Amino acid sequence: MEKTGVVKEIKESLALVQVRLCPGQEAGRSLSFGLESSGLREIWAINQANARPGDYVELSLPESKMRATLLAFYVLPLCSLLVGALLGKWAENQKPLFEETQRLLGKTPAVLLLTTDNSCLVFGILFLLASFLVLRQWHRRLKAGGKLQALLVRIVEGNDGQAG
Repeated sequence: MEKTGVVKEIKESLALVQVRLCPGQEAGRSLSFGLESSGLREIWAINQANARPGDYVELSLPESKMRATLLAFYVLPLCSLLVGALLGKWAENQKPLFEETQRLLGKTPAVLLLTTDNSCLVFGILFLLASFLVLRQWHRRLKAGGKLQALLVRIVEGNDGQAG
C-alpha cells in the first residue's frame, strides 16, 4: 500500500505524516472526530528519506505484511471459537469428566459447564477470549519491533499541495 502525504513533525527517526483517506476509507469513520472526520489521517512512519516538516513524501507498507496480519486477526478468533465449541461438545459427552467436575466444583457449576449446549458456549467463549489475549500480545510485539510501521520511502517533488 502506498500513499503520499505531508510531513507535519519529526521525532527521532519517525515522521508524523498527514495523508488523505480514500472515499471508501472515510465512510467507515463517520463517527470519528477531528482529522479523520475531515478525510485526513496522521500516521507515524520510519523516516528513511530524511524528510523535514513540510516535505511531500511517499509512504509504503508492504501489502504482504498487511494481508498476513489482517488474516490472523480475523481467522484466529474464528478458529478459536470453533475449536472451543468442538472441545465443549466433546467434554459434554465425557461422563468421567462430568463426575470429576461435580466432585471438584459442586453440582451446580458442573451442571452449568457441562450440560447440553452450555459447554459448547462456555468453551467457545473461553477460547475466543484466549485468542484475543494472544493477538493482543502478538500485536504489542509487532508494534514494538516496528514490523507494522509504515516506511517513509522518498520525498515527492512537484506535488500540487494536496496530501493524497
